[in-house]
Amino acid sequence: MPALGYRTWWASPAPGTGPGPEGWEPQPGTVIENEAFLVEADPARGGTLTRVVDKRTGAGLLRRGGEADPAGGNELLLQEEYDAHPRWGEGPWLLSPKGPGTGSGAASAKVTAQRCPLGARLVAELTLGDLRVTQETLLWDGAERIEFRTHVDGSIGQDRLLRVRFPADVPGGLPIYQGATAVVGRSFGSAGADVAEYPFTLDNPAHEWFGVGSTARAGWREPGGARQEQALGVAEVILPASPSAPDPAFFRNGLPGALRDLVAALAGQGVTATCSGPDGPRYGSIDLDSNLPDVRIVLGGPEQNPWTARVLEAAGPGAAGELSRLLAAGGSARLWIPAAQSRAAAFAPGADVTGLRDLPVLIVAGPDLAAAAASVTADLADSVIEVTALAGAGPAPDERDPALAPRSVALLNRGTPSSLVSPDGTLHIALMRSCSAWPSGVWIDGDTRTAPDGSSFAWQHWSHTFEYALAAGPGDWREAGFGVAGQDYNHDLLACETGLHPGPHPAAASLCAADLPVMVSALKPRGNPLAAGRAGPPRRADGSRPGCAISAAGRPPRPG
Repeated sequence: MPALGYRTWWASPAPGTGPGPEGWEPQPGTVIENEAFLVEADPARGGTLTRVVDKRTGAGLLRRGGEADPAGGNELLLQEEYDAHPRWGEGPWLLSPKGPGTGSGAASAKVTAQRCPLGARLVAELTLGDLRVTQETLLWDGAERIEFRTHVDGSIGQDRLLRVRFPADVPGGLPIYQGATAVVGRSFGSAGADVAEYPFTLDNPAHEWFGVGSTARAGWREPGGARQEQALGVAEVILPASPSAPDPAFFRNGLPGALRDLVAALAGQGVTATCSGPDGPRYGSIDLDSNLPDVRIVLGGPEQNPWTARVLEAAGPGAAGELSRLLAAGGSARLWIPAAQSRAAAFAPGADVTGLRDLPVLIVAGPDLAAAAASVTADLADSVIEVTALAGAGPAPDERDPALAPRSVALLNRGTPSSLVSPDGTLHIALMRSCSAWPSGVWIDGDTRTAPDGSSFAWQHWSHTFEYALAAGPGDWREAGFGVAGQDYNHDLLACETGLHPGPHPAAASLCAADLPVMVSALKPRGNPLAAGRAGPPRRADGSRPGCAISAAGRPPRPG
């Protein structure tokens, strides 16, 4: 479990309390907007956001809550924690909540709208437990993100966890996380579970952002012609024979190479894939696997793969006939068998998705299985695998998962990487904790040192300010531009005011250019003497071209 980080100011002033140089002027109502977003807060629901509209697409980004679920976006959640994990006895190495906790949406708040020459903001003032909270929601003119600054003063208490959550409205979406080197799918977690009963929360680290959407997708046409897609995040690939005792047919026609290429192509799209045999243990038990699959890809028809035969029988009498029809019509087949339960049911606390019909299954079959697998690999180039869906094999209509929404929503973080997405699509960021167990709550080196009130530093008895932002866009994370958004939010442009004056440099210049959908993340002169421990500045003669590091941005750079 990653350690929590945050920006801290020992004397963080409440926003808007200065004499006026900030330039914020009060505005009527509790709605603000810029060119990209409209945001509304409700004072009766703790100042949480009850409406966030992406004006570029017209989509509402927050799931609407009713009387039974009054919370909105940017709601704070204060949870009691065990001082040590009930199962392993460890202290703060793992998040250890005792249950759902108390949300700020259950109380009232004072909410004011304000405007300055650069944008607008909502300021909500409330209390949560012993914390005095001021939350700013900022919409800068021309910006394509909603920024948040949450200031907390007072005591969080002892052995408590503070989270912030956003109930994102992205039907059919799966968790997506930017790691250190790639964007990958992750599993749903359980923010409100008691770890004495369900030991794992499945919080995951997010480098600069995480969200709800898709990395790759399976797509098909319904009988009426409507297009349907389902997100893929984590896969189990079931081989036609056990790798420990493979059938000779496994080695024919280059199947191992085709399998390797398929798994690599899945990883290239952000889908982590684990291979297994048809008769071995299944991947998907929370007691053993920290990253649960949400889809199974089984290679080979029932004659080649015994697991295929079992899942076809479990799917009903029409499944085997549909696979035979596809093979006869096209020589190879990609049959999508829906799960027998919804994702919300499958990924409840304590999830175990090792059963035959717990997850959707993609059967890839054909006389030349290597060629059939290679065609799937090629099809993944656009992040979508075209399949034929088996009709009538899923749960009842009122329990089925909705089709994947044509949008994605992300939270951008600054120093608070611990993140979780629950099965209903709610995004959570863990902001801070107050841990009493060793080593956090115990001074172990020399004379004891404390905060001014005598408390342990681990109990967080001072003022904190947390910063994060919400971004959204159409399509998957690439089209939505989350890679660029995370970089932009975490690398502020440093500017200073100066007068117009002549100088030796041109008005505009460029050290390098990136025409492909990539980001330049580092630029250094080739032949820099510091790399070899030599003195002196870089010399042009040591190398005229700079070296650079690039990473996938997800979409072509914008002009300018």
